[in-house]
Amino acid sequence: MNLIPWEICSLEIDEDGARIGRYFQKQGLDIRRVFIEKSRLEQGAEGIGKEELAEIIESAIPAGRRVIALCSDGSFHYLAYGLCKRAERISRDLGYIQIDHHADAADSDKTGLLCGNFARAVLREKGEENALFVGNRYFPERSITEEDLRANGLHELERMLRHMPDNIYVTTELDVTAPEVARTAFSRGKFTRDELVAVLSCISANKNIISADIFGFTTRYCPYEEYEHITPPSFEKTMAVYRDAIKALTGGGR
Repeated sequence: MNLIPWEICSLEIDEDGARIGRYFQKQGLDIRRVFIEKSRLEQGAEGIGKEELAEIIESAIPAGRRVIALCSDGSFHYLAYGLCKRAERISRDLGYIQIDHHADAADSDKTGLLCGNFARAVLREKGEENALFVGNRYFPERSITEEDLRANGLHELERMLRHMPDNIYVTTELDVTAPEVARTAFSRGKFTRDELVAVLSCISANKNIISADIFGFTTRYCPYEEYEHITPPSFEKTMAVYRDAIKALTGGGR
């Protein structure tokens, strides 16, 4: 397929998101800063409806270019559902790759989308056979962990990519990285910065990335006991991970 150009957007829901947008704007990145009122997303314990979320994203980022959305706290990761639906306007036959220490696929009785269950909604619509999870073992047949990559290199990832649709949506939550790599909330994975970049570059080289997102940065650092000896990474160090992820996502494709 003839791929349309990229557009980088910052989805700014809180001050952390606005800080991301300001940073890359000052760095000279051609970035569109998109503001979404947090009150539009606060739907109580049941979460936000799928159609409502898709409408919010569509109105904020009209369909057209391929988008990489830069977002803050992983608590907003359910926005990936709406971003993925937007990408389906470009390609209906769309695979889904989630790079995340958590699967966010709880099979709960909630009627709406939350950060812990949105991926389940994606899987119900796309089918598990069209999805891949990197960084957790929630779906054993559709998952690759850090240990797998360190033992086998990128060969297993390349093999699994061959069985997925050519066109892909990629969502990344930086809690997949080790706690000293990027400043995020929630329990953490073990990926180094280089390992994360290698995974994204492999996906980009083997598939057409139709759109993508990056979540994670927050000043709300969760002081898990096992991380108390680690000083939270600086804002600049975390933004370097975002920057390298953007380069990896946009550097390939066929």
